[in-house]
Formats: sequence, C-alpha cells, structure tokens
Amino acid sequence: MRLLDISTISGIDDVLRVGNEFIITHLKSEDESFHLVNGSVKAGFTFHIHVLKGGIDISLNDRHYSVSKDQIFICNNGAIIHDLHMDKETSAVLMGYYMPYFFPEHNSYALTQVWDRIMEPITLNMNPDRTAASIAQMNLCKLILRKITDYELRKEAVIGFLRITLASIGQWYFNDYSDLQKEKG
Repeated sequence: MRLLDISTISGIDDVLRVGNEFIITHLKSEDESFHLVNGSVKAGFTFHIHVLKGGIDISLNDRHYSVSKDQIFICNNGAIIHDLHMDKETSAVLMGYYMPYFFPEHNSYALTQVWDRIMEPITLNMNPDRTAASIAQMNLCKLILRKITDYELRKEAVIGFLRITLASIGQWYFNDYSDLQKEKG
C-alpha cells in the first residue's frame, strides 16, 4: 500500500515545512471539487484539517466522515485513507506532523491523556474563540519558524508549538466530552 507522507503534500500557499516531519499549508478548491487523496493510502503522519469554508469528505479505516466549516478533523498516523475529497470552493488549513520525531521522550501526564484520546479520528466543532486561537497559533508558528534557520532550533520551536496545539485540542475535546456527559446525565 502506498504511504502518504509529508513530502507528498502540497498546498496552495503559505506552505511551511520543517524537513519531512512538519507542515502547515492552506488547501483550496476554487473552481471545482477535487480529491486530495484518491485510492487507498496509509497516513505516514498525524494531521489536522481545519475547514474554514466549504466541506471535506474523508473515507478512513472503512468509515466515512464529513467535515464542514468550523470543524477540525484529526487523523492519526497509520490510518488507512481511502478518499479525501474537497467540495467546490473549500478552504482549509492542514497541519501535519510526525509525532514520534517530535516527542521521542515521555510527555506530561496531561498531554499523554490528550494523545490517548485522539488515537481514533475525531471531529471537533470550532466556535469563533477556538477558531481565532487556532489561526493565531498557526500564524505565530509560521512567523517564528520563518525567522529560525538552525534545524535543531526549528525542531524545538515545533515541539513547543505542538505542545500548545495539543493542549488546546485537549481542552476543547474534554470540554465537548464533559458537555455531552452533562446532556446524557
């Protein structure tokens, strides 16, 4: 089976890469819809897709996911992607990273709890505050990484950024999960 890795991803603009281990890019389908992934591939990295406009359909591990405006979809390394289709006039930000490369040592208990929860694909709803925080984090990361030329220092900056991102996602996930539990109880 083909492996989808970071080096094979190319967005429209604002591409930021650190080796083949980290990417932030803007995905757009303006005039017509298109398949970002067509046919089965194995994800060689973890990725988040934040849909800003339009929608994305993903077939992953024999399950279908529809991700629409103001949602983030998280897919973990090793998942089998059968199709990733962007609707016409869709705009999204993709962030991909090879987790073992950036977190080779033990993480804090809190980040380990977040990581354990996102082993399965999840979709998080984004409100205006979450969207603003997510976009601000990515913009700050791009600004900082464009100024750092030393590879090892760039890697350290990415580790810091990923810790902030995972902490944010963890808080959103636990808030949403807690709200669901309150509704059921």
